[in-house]
Amino acid sequence: MATGDHDLTGLPAVVLLRPRLSAEDLIALNDEIAGMARAGLPLDQGLAALARDLRRGRLRHATEELAADLRAGRSLPEAVERQGGRLPPYYAAVLGAGVRAGRLADVLATLTAYARSRAELRAAVIGALLYPGLVCVLAMMVLLALGLFLIPHFERTFQEMRVPLPALSDWAFTVCRFRFIYVVLPLSLVLAIPVADALLHRARLAAFTDLLALLVEQAVPLPEAFRLAGATSGDRRTRAACSLVEEDLRRGVPLVDALRSRKALPDAATWMLGVGERRGQLAAALRQVADLYRRQAELRARRLRTALPPLLIILVALFIVVLVVPAIFLPLFRLLESLGMRL
Repeated sequence: MATGDHDLTGLPAVVLLRPRLSAEDLIALNDEIAGMARAGLPLDQGLAALARDLRRGRLRHATEELAADLRAGRSLPEAVERQGGRLPPYYAAVLGAGVRAGRLADVLATLTAYARSRAELRAAVIGALLYPGLVCVLAMMVLLALGLFLIPHFERTFQEMRVPLPALSDWAFTVCRFRFIYVVLPLSLVLAIPVADALLHRARLAAFTDLLALLVEQAVPLPEAFRLAGATSGDRRTRAACSLVEEDLRRGVPLVDALRSRKALPDAATWMLGVGERRGQLAAALRQVADLYRRQAELRARRLRTALPPLLIILVALFIVVLVVPAIFLPLFRLLESLGMRL
């Protein structure tokens, strides 16, 4: 990054190239700024000192640039906004709300709790997919070994010996020539299982509604809250729906009507938010929805870890026993019979 970047306020193409901080880095930065705010320490000097203690990396670069912007007279939300892609898009809006309310330390603690909750949910999803993923890779390797070495070897042997192939063997050898099947078969199985898709969907909904609750609690305007939460969701459909909901809300459309017409959330969640809004407890309703989807995601994660690996192993074994073994041994028996007759 060039040294003159601090003076360039209108170059989104530059800041978007910055790698985003990890959840651990974001939590560490929050904790440090919150501690300085509680102690009444000057943030520019504290962040500069913190940067000197950090090793080279994304967190040190972010801390150095924040300190430089604060020394230049910019507010903390402005300095955060200039970080571009390095920090989430909602971060500056939440900090701005905290500064306006005079509760910066409390808001930073809330951001830390949200970052930890999201990191835990992400770890649960990765943990649920890791073991099935390893089993899926192992299944691919077994199938590839069969398709690339064992089956072609026997097929050439039978052709050289002019052994007439049974219909099953001929069909199996034909199918096994399509090498992509050894990769597509395990992957398609994983993607076809409803539990895996439901897990990812529930995890995204939990993170989305949790962030939306955080933004509403900090008095971020509702249209802007949907825009920021949608931009952070990581899901194209949710982002598009939130953009439409934002437009509806700015035109004065009630929240429930906007959510239903744009299908931004499932019907049950929309109903819960409608009840919460009528009671003046929209943030609490969003928290309940986030907890509901988080529990559902954790339940599906446990199911996926338990059910998918044995299912993959059983199906690969069935593929070998039902198709590969008969395809090889039927012609082999014929070959042995013909050799016995000749002897």
